[in-house]
Amino acid sequence: MTGSPEPSLVMVLGRPNPLLARWLAARERHTIWPAAETLHRVPAARNAMVRAFLSEPAPDWLVMLDRDIVPVPESAPFFSSPADITSAEIVTRAGRASHPHTISAAALKIARRALEAIRPPWFGWPREGGCECAWFYGRAYRAGFRPVRAGVVGHRFPVTVLPGPLVRFDGEY
Repeated sequence: MTGSPEPSLVMVLGRPNPLLARWLAARERHTIWPAAETLHRVPAARNAMVRAFLSEPAPDWLVMLDRDIVPVPESAPFFSSPADITSAEIVTRAGRASHPHTISAAALKIARRALEAIRPPWFGWPREGGCECAWFYGRAYRAGFRPVRAGVVGHRFPVTVLPGPLVRFDGEY
């Protein structure tokens, strides 16, 4: 891969949270992509992001971030990873690592050469269950790429804190 492994284009799925917006303001090139209206539209939105990226001749790297991701100092290994496909470590609402056996598309850095080698659609819903992350991982693996994890990113969740040990996430009333 030629060029620096630093991302040349960052695309965010949906309106970024305030911390992500602040981080993006310091970046030379970024695009805010319209959020998918429903969960089943997420793969289509991600595929559109890839097509838009590949339509530009110059960028070597694409970084896809979900709107609730927050880059932190510990994210540096993710952004500087030279691997063709890198995912950051992400924690779910339950406090566990997201997708411990594959990668998460919530923070994904992909080299142009990998996207050009993987047959579209890059994202979809696996018939056997899972999410678009597992679909992409499988497509990448079959194309000869071995996605890696590097660094961590913050993951914002709307929460309501009540007195005592009880915590409820918004929408869980």
